[in-house]
Amino acid sequence: MKDKKIFDILENAEYDSMKKLIDKCPEISDAQLDRIFSMSERKFRKMENGTERTEKDGNITMTENDTVQGVERSRRPVWLTPLSTAASMILIAGLVISSAVMISRNKHSVGGGSAPIPAVTATSSKVTGTTYVSTDKNGSRLTTTVTTASSEVTTAKSDTENEQSSSDSTEFIKPFTGNWTYQESSVNNLDAADSVINKGHVEIFGDATYKYTDNNGNTSTGTITKTTEDIGGTEIIKLDFSGDTFMANSAYYTESRPYELHFGNGYAARLLRDEHVNNTKTAAASYKTEYRKILEDFANSDAYNGLSAWDLYDLDNDGTPELLISVGDYHAASVRIYYYENGTAHPVCDTSGQMAHYGAYGYIMYCAAEQLLGTTDLHLGYYYTSMDRYSNHQILRIHSTGNDTGAVGKENTTYTVDNETVDEDTYNKMLDEFNSKNWVQIGGSYSFGDYSPLS
Repeated sequence: MKDKKIFDILENAEYDSMKKLIDKCPEISDAQLDRIFSMSERKFRKMENGTERTEKDGNITMTENDTVQGVERSRRPVWLTPLSTAASMILIAGLVISSAVMISRNKHSVGGGSAPIPAVTATSSKVTGTTYVSTDKNGSRLTTTVTTASSEVTTAKSDTENEQSSSDSTEFIKPFTGNWTYQESSVNNLDAADSVINKGHVEIFGDATYKYTDNNGNTSTGTITKTTEDIGGTEIIKLDFSGDTFMANSAYYTESRPYELHFGNGYAARLLRDEHVNNTKTAAASYKTEYRKILEDFANSDAYNGLSAWDLYDLDNDGTPELLISVGDYHAASVRIYYYENGTAHPVCDTSGQMAHYGAYGYIMYCAAEQLLGTTDLHLGYYYTSMDRYSNHQILRIHSTGNDTGAVGKENTTYTVDNETVDEDTYNKMLDEFNSKNWVQIGGSYSFGDYSPLS
């Protein structure tokens, strides 16, 4: 059989196809293509020589009456497999080189900017062979190998996808980003304006980190995480600041006071938005004048006595404190509450529209987490509790309880809830609800004549 130049045939017969293949890989130089084809041709020639030797050894001479049986041998799989493999390698090499050049070009774009790198898909080829064994008529063993290829595709996440995942984890911090002033109170009451000390400034960033700069210029940094705490059945949002920069690590947040983050269970330290610091100063000058007038009028009234006192406390977390006037410190001494609005001080009224006389012994109980007011009173064997909500400058009753042992002994004890007689179990259930709240006692911090917090 006359020898044929296989590569010449392929070049002439498949020129258009090979040109398309080469055009798909513009980054491969002519020298690189020559080396690849040269290696493929050497491997092909070597395999071709081996095939010819096999054919010579396997030639069959037939006479007129001979019959040929067995498996037909085909030369096609021999030269097609290495050629297909070579073509696949050329294509893969071209794609890899082109991808590398494209990524390099994107990374070093004009103007110094860096374009986002897309997700990278890597393809790897896997070649496997299956061998079949049979015999011909004379019992000679014939071996045929079929070669197959498979591809594995691995997709890596892009920088954009990774950034999106990180963004989701810091979504909670968006309402709190910006500049804040860190304040502490010398008397554990930030509503007492004269006791407030500005300790430094805090900048909260969108990646849930912060930077604190104190009044001396010292700086510290840290991270912020979102947590919640259950207080009396109410879920309270907290921001936990790393490090020991502030009076406490946990800052509490309420939707009614979005400009403030206060630390700890008390009211001794907070972060206040910078723009609100100035607003608070303007409002303070107004309410201080009005509250001073209310105190002076009370001091000249018949209700005043030597045990009377007063206090300031922001009951509804609106940034302006309420004025609390304690008539005295005995059993029947209630607390009068005033609020400031539209340039004037007004008394807090009950549902009937009358001035509310709330509390006992000159103080009231307060639950900041739920803006609740409470009263406890034990007098002559009668124990009384009242739980109310302070809303829109009104006191709204939730429920009250009564336990009257009297002077005749335990067997005659009566229990009431909202002034209705109930059994002991019902009473205890309502009392347990009252006791579950995080109450603090407020009122009577300043004596009449001491108006320093309103100066």
